[in-house]
Amino acid sequence: MIISYRADPAGVIRSAASSLNELFDRSRSHPPVICTTGGGGKTTVLRHFQDQYLAEGCPSIVMTTTHIQDWDQPFCLRRESREEAGAILERFGRLWVGIPCESGKLGPVSHDFYKYLKSLDLPLLIEADGAKHQPVKAPRASEPVIPAETDRVLWVCGLDCLGKRIIDTACRPELTAALLNKTVEDRLDRRDIVMLALSDRGGRKGVGVRQYGVILNKADDAALREEGDAIARDLAASGVNDVCVTADLAPRREDLD
Repeated sequence: MIISYRADPAGVIRSAASSLNELFDRSRSHPPVICTTGGGGKTTVLRHFQDQYLAEGCPSIVMTTTHIQDWDQPFCLRRESREEAGAILERFGRLWVGIPCESGKLGPVSHDFYKYLKSLDLPLLIEADGAKHQPVKAPRASEPVIPAETDRVLWVCGLDCLGKRIIDTACRPELTAALLNKTVEDRLDRRDIVMLALSDRGGRKGVGVRQYGVILNKADDAALREEGDAIARDLAASGVNDVCVTADLAPRREDLD
């Protein structure tokens, strides 16, 4: 399920979409660099993008500037090899690349290898933030890590954080509570998600003049879909041009974020 929200002089327009690519890569004038930040399904969002590009016959690359889930697939490259990267893209039409870390995840490649990947002139999909499997967060000073060439930043939030204590559901709960003028024992509501999404200390941190979108993910039941609808309408009315509410973006396997 993907529902898009856009502001219009007559009000907020709500419409269904077939893919995130349809919403967030409309111009196709050049292969985009898209970064996901926040929490609540960033890796699943990148998988969705890459699956859709593959279905369209367009190769793409997933990488990270922080950490991303390792993936036991033949198109996952765990070292810096131009020859292997090219061979994987030619054979599979997709590349998932990073350097193994002690955490068991994949870390960022070197700047030189990043420049090589960028030179391939393919869609580059980057996980630019960590959330430690939590659905929501406020970033610390060094986060997110957004490359200068980035065209679009997508802030992801899992709606399953609603109604829960900040300390139980937020990565960096102290920072999240401080931004919201709450304590870590307070519970999150829809107004908090709107504030986080609009804040330069929250979802907009590091975005600058780049295109900015919000993905309200994990709208897995009627109550969360209703909450997501209200939040999305508020964000669209507040000037966020690209907002969507999503569920079931990937097959029900492990949560990769």
